[in-house]
Formats: sequence, structure tokens, C-alpha cells
Amino acid sequence: MFTKIFKSDYIFQLIFLIIVSIIIWIKPFFAVDVSYTPLNAPLYDLFKNLFNDAHFFKIILSFVLLLLQSLIFKKTLTSNDLTPKNSLLSAFLYILMMSSFGDFQSMQPLIFSNFFIILSLQIMFTTYSKQESYEQIFIATFLISLGSMFYFPLCFFIIFIWLIFLIFSLLKWREWVISILGFITTYLFLFSFYFLTDDIEDKLNSYRIFFTETAFQIPHFPISTIIYFSILGVFFIFSFSSTYSHLSERSIFYRKKIIVMLMLIIITVFSLFFSNAYFVFHLCLFFIPFSYFIANYLLQIKKLYISEILYLLLFGIWVYTYLGF
Repeated sequence: MFTKIFKSDYIFQLIFLIIVSIIIWIKPFFAVDVSYTPLNAPLYDLFKNLFNDAHFFKIILSFVLLLLQSLIFKKTLTSNDLTPKNSLLSAFLYILMMSSFGDFQSMQPLIFSNFFIILSLQIMFTTYSKQESYEQIFIATFLISLGSMFYFPLCFFIIFIWLIFLIFSLLKWREWVISILGFITTYLFLFSFYFLTDDIEDKLNSYRIFFTETAFQIPHFPISTIIYFSILGVFFIFSFSSTYSHLSERSIFYRKKIIVMLMLIIITVFSLFFSNAYFVFHLCLFFIPFSYFIANYLLQIKKLYISEILYLLLFGIWVYTYLGF
């Protein structure tokens, strides 16, 4: 069933995606409102306060953002020949993973920050083989910086941009300087605002505390969560191995883009050590590359019964985790 759906007419897939997403997100409308307060996230705090007494609109906004970023992510993949243009499987898997737990289905920081990661990824892919990519680099790093104002550990993803420089051989000093300028621009505006409101000393101290008193601690996970992420990890290993085994048949640019997706996983692991109380939410960053690799693997399987079993396993373990058995 799933195999046929994601190889059928594009409009039918889109309708299926929207309907299933709405069904998945029905529960949050009747759940207790939850408020999150991530450290050093001024734009997230702004949105949170704006919709403080409007639980319905908070869920609507979160749902629309998730659906929109899944489609942008799919377009990023197809426009770079990473997945077939007529399949929405990567978008579907992304929504499914981002809706794995009740706490994810809310106005939580990663709903916003992942949006900026996906946009910057799309922009950075366009820099390959260009003689001058100054504008794209500035915008990409500006987006990363803007995303860190919704979830501060995203600031470490400037390193991800620099790793793309190395992968794409963007080694001119101007590109590196522009990336720094793009990143600090938002913070120049932010600290100017803090200075004008006479709040700069307290804010600078909160950033100092973040870097000097980071306490990495893995929370206690229920058995259903451990099983869910273990199976996702196994899926990723098989998916990456399958992709890697066919790399020699693909173009150099394709290979470099696969390395970029792998670097996204590595920098997510690194930044995980700075997630503090948001360890679980930070795992949402893994869902960007995971949904790509797993979708790519499932679409390449030629035997129908094998792909159907894997689809059912993925969806079954999601149901098991989401319902908290």
C-alpha cells in the first residue's frame, strides 16, 4: 500500500500527506497547554508570549510550520537530485518523526529552528561550483543565526556551514569572513536592543553561563522511546550503507551532497552536548538527515513485499511510541 502511494500521482500523495498529518496532529488540540522556556531564545520567547493565551493558534502555527518545512525539505532534496521528484516520502517521514512524541506536537523550539536549517541547507547547495557565492553564504549564515534565537544551541551550526566550505572547496578568505558577518549580524541587532533597554549586563551573563556551566545529562527514557530510536538507528545504518554502496555510480556533486548530509548528523551529535534540559527536543535535528536517508533507501527497494514490511514496521513503531505502550 505505502509503496504504491509514494509512487503514485503527486497530487494524490500531497492530499494523503495533508490528511494523515492532520490526523496525527488531532490530539494536541485537546491536550494540556505546555509552555517551554529555552535559554537565550528571544524570538521563541516573543512567539510564545504572543500566543500565550491562545493554545489553538499555537498548535495551528506549529502544524503549518511543520507541514511547510517538510515540503521545503522535499523540494531541497528533489531540486538537488537527491530523491525522485514525484515522491513525497521524505516529507512524510519527516512529519512522522517530528510527531513522534506528544511534547513534539506543540510550539516547541525545534519546530522553528529546523525551518532555518533546511533553508540554509538549500542555499548552501547552490554555492557549489559558483565562482562567487557571497550573497548565498551571508544569507545561509544569517538564517543559522536567526534560528539560534529560537533555539540557542543552533549557533554551533555555523561549524556546519564551514564544513560545507571544505567539502565544496570554498576556500577564499572572503567567504569565511562573510560567513562570520552573516552570523553576527542578528546578534549585533539583538545586543543593541539589550543595550538600549538597559538589559545587556544580565543577558551577557546568561550567555556566559550557557558556555561555562553546561551540564550534559541524558534523561531517563521509557522503554518505548529506546526501542523507537534504536529501530530508527538501525534503519539509518542500513539506509546509509545502501546509499554509500552506490556512490561510485553517481556524480562528484552528488557524493559531496551526501557528505554534507552526513556532516549534518555529526554536528548534531556535537551540539547535543550543549542541549542541557532540551536533550529530547534536540533529537529533532537528526530527523532532517534521517528522513532523507531512510526515504532514499525505501524508494530503491525493488521487492514490493520487503518495502511494505519496512513501511509497516516504521509506522507500527511510531504508533507504539506515540501511544506510549
